[in-house]
Amino acid sequence: MNQLATHRVDFYVLDNTHELSTLKTVCKLVEKAYQQNHTILILTENASMSDKLNQLLWTYSDTSFIPHSNNPADTVPILICVKTQDSISLTDYEILINVSTQFPDNFQKFQRVVEIVDGTPENKQTARMKYKMYREKQCQLFSHQIIS
Repeated sequence: MNQLATHRVDFYVLDNTHELSTLKTVCKLVEKAYQQNHTILILTENASMSDKLNQLLWTYSDTSFIPHSNNPADTVPILICVKTQDSISLTDYEILINVSTQFPDNFQKFQRVVEIVDGTPENKQTARMKYKMYREKQCQLFSHQIIS
């Protein structure tokens, strides 16, 4: 069996185009994965999105603490960064949550990849291309419709 065939990729497709909805979806997924003791790397499209997500994770839940950072020098279970940064040790993370338009060339280093897709036509088209690329690499693909 091809080694890549065991990689799971989940597409979470949102029904709207609001950045806040996208970031809240990321927070929800991060909280769930963290409660299951997973380490998570979150790739965002730009520094502004990283900063917003960083702030939202601090205030997202009154009942739980989600230790995270957007500084690659920090040793934390959840790291937020802008696209791929070479200085990050990818082996420290089990789950990749991709909120960027970039196809993660190093996705096979993660146990699971989560692609977040908002409702914009451009992002849906990008997601279709990513889906095709993951399929070509024989990943297990799953799609989840998120209604806000």
